[in-house]
Amino acid sequence: MADLRKFRFISDYPMPYIVFKQSTQFVVSGSTGYLDTSINHGLPFTPLLIGQWSTNANFSPAYDINIEVPNFNAAMPDIALTIGADGTRIYLSMTNNTGSNVTFYFRLLAFAPPDYTGDIANIYEDSTNFKFSSDFNYQKIVMADRITTSNSTIIHSLGYIPQARIWDTTLMIYNNNLVDALMPTRCQKNVNTGSGDEYIGARLTTTQLITNVSLPAYYHLYGDEA
Repeated sequence: MADLRKFRFISDYPMPYIVFKQSTQFVVSGSTGYLDTSINHGLPFTPLLIGQWSTNANFSPAYDINIEVPNFNAAMPDIALTIGADGTRIYLSMTNNTGSNVTFYFRLLAFAPPDYTGDIANIYEDSTNFKFSSDFNYQKIVMADRITTSNSTIIHSLGYIPQARIWDTTLMIYNNNLVDALMPTRCQKNVNTGSGDEYIGARLTTTQLITNVSLPAYYHLYGDEA
């Protein structure tokens, strides 16, 4: 009998390989103001994290996992989150400057890196959501790879500015120690240089993905316009 768990179909586009899914929550005391904790992901590589977090159980509003909640009248954000992964664990560093207890709710997913070619014995599986024909439109990856140098120019020649995801390795403070963690990159202009072409993370043009990242790093480039 065929093993449907190994089912594959042919596509004109590579499919992101979801290898981890978990919903969890943590309470950060208003008296301490922070909590560092971690999750064992059990994967044979460092996963590429995506997901959402919120301070409400119904995820309204919801934030991308690399976004903080600013208080524009204060010197620091009300709520802040740093999240990243290494070869064994997912690290979460949560900050609560509100003075009251705050619950952080998480919906976490992770992709396998594009250069991983093996199978995973205990992969996350949800056959109840399987559809061969879908009524929905999904992002189409046109390019995905490991970034080999910190400052790379990747030619895509799509003729428009596409959507992209970048992950790079950043030192994050976890339990007063520094951890090299692979995390989603926030693409932003480095305003300290005075140069309009200097960016932290990456920037996109109609023909190129221009990166300024810390290695190891990975990217997904999608066929959808930004």
